[in-house]
Amino acid sequence: MNKGRLVDILLIVTLLLVAFGITYTLLTLNRGQTRPPPEPGPSTVETPADPSPQSTAVPGEPADLGDLPVIPDGLPGGDEPAGAGPAAAAEPQDELAETETADADSDEADEEEEAAPPRTLAAGELQLESIGFSFVTGGAGACGVELEAWQHVAVSRDLLADLGCGAPVTIELADETGGNTIVNAVIGDTMNPAHSLTVNIYVGQDEPALEYGRTTGILLAD
Repeated sequence: MNKGRLVDILLIVTLLLVAFGITYTLLTLNRGQTRPPPEPGPSTVETPADPSPQSTAVPGEPADLGDLPVIPDGLPGGDEPAGAGPAAAAEPQDELAETETADADSDEADEEEEAAPPRTLAAGELQLESIGFSFVTGGAGACGVELEAWQHVAVSRDLLADLGCGAPVTIELADETGGNTIVNAVIGDTMNPAHSLTVNIYVGQDEPALEYGRTTGILLAD
């Protein structure tokens, strides 16, 4: 056997070994991939203990009632007595609040009566519904006289029919206006039919007649 033939045989054997090794490796890998998953082991989860208390009573001996709620005598089943509870507790408070409110209203009414006692009208006095203020213009009123500030007044037609033009009157103002609370004047003008028991007092053109607004008062015919 020559040297070249021996080399060929060695090469063939080497190739066969390499092929065998590759095949074995592939089979080993496939076997590892197809291996079934491991079975689960025994569960280690602990079962919670029964929370319900175990009876420790001994037959023939009374049970320990120290941990049980005490039911008051005369209330079987622990029921609340009639009228107990939040609703019953709220009732006295509501009644107290209503009583306090009524007392406060009564006190305010008493204070108002003390502050402004009712006026008893004397003979010839008349309670006016409204008193207003107007500027004098220097002209004559319905009664034919030249109107002067704080000297002449215009009255509603019902008053004019009773008193007449030129009648002297005294007007007591409920609120001080222009520094006056009592006005002594003469009827010199009248008003439109829409008014009743009303008097307009003439003031100077330099006075704030509009700011004076309206008030009430008493009219006394002289």
